[in-house]
Amino acid sequence: MRALTPNGPIRLAVCAVLVLAMVACGARRGRLLQRRAPGPPSTAPGEVGSPSTTTDPIEHITTPDGRTRDYVLHVPSPEPSGPRPLVLMFHGGSGTAQGMEGIAHFDQISDEHGFIAVYPQGWERSWNDHVGNTPAEKAGVDDVAFVGALLDRLESTLPVDPRSVAVTGLSNGGLLSELLGCTLASRLAVIAPVAASMPQAVAPTCAPSRPVSVLEIHGTDDPFIPYGGGQGKGFGGGAPVVSAEDSNAEWARLDRCGHTWPGGRQYWPMKLIGVTTRQFDAGEVLWQFLQQHPST
Repeated sequence: MRALTPNGPIRLAVCAVLVLAMVACGARRGRLLQRRAPGPPSTAPGEVGSPSTTTDPIEHITTPDGRTRDYVLHVPSPEPSGPRPLVLMFHGGSGTAQGMEGIAHFDQISDEHGFIAVYPQGWERSWNDHVGNTPAEKAGVDDVAFVGALLDRLESTLPVDPRSVAVTGLSNGGLLSELLGCTLASRLAVIAPVAASMPQAVAPTCAPSRPVSVLEIHGTDDPFIPYGGGQGKGFGGGAPVVSAEDSNAEWARLDRCGHTWPGGRQYWPMKLIGVTTRQFDAGEVLWQFLQQHPST
């Protein structure tokens, strides 16, 4: 099987779909979760008590629909001399770009590993995830076009490696990451939605132009966007989503992933079991997970 890319046809070796069910976090819930003040539920609890330490300035860009949009740009220190990976991180509903950095401490990770981190700001603290409920969608904001324009600017002004661009986000931002995988795959290597799965409204029309690797991270006890799918909580009543496992399976189907051991040997022909991904090694992932989750 083959797919077309800007450089011509390539084998579908980019297939990598991984869902991490955060069942191990229950024993540490007191340290991992923070309570927000009572009030109407949003799609991104947790920014209370998560101040950002970033000192990066707010940048501005005019999008194709004529709106002025903001984002925070973090270039790792020391500045990279060659092409570097780029990660766009989208805050949750009612959140902010700076608040998202505070939650994820992503500037520190950017500096440690030398990639460029960008935190876009949603319209009225929300994203148009094509579910129908957010202020951004009700205002007719085109966030897919915003991200496309932002990538154009970043790739033309910074040493971005266009082969190593990822998007990630929390809750409403995670739903946008799912949508971008469906609509902007030609510009992305990886999508990594956190506490979000594919919206039911997006699933029937999701048609990525090429395979995109997917890392989904979702807590099994998520009270806002349920791991098992169904009606979520948030703007306008929340987003109906498919289950995390069905979302993972749908991405595997869209990417034409195989019945294989990631990073292992192609033990049977591709026509029988599909492509063995080289994007990560399942054995290494297993070892890292074991090291981080000893029994108590």
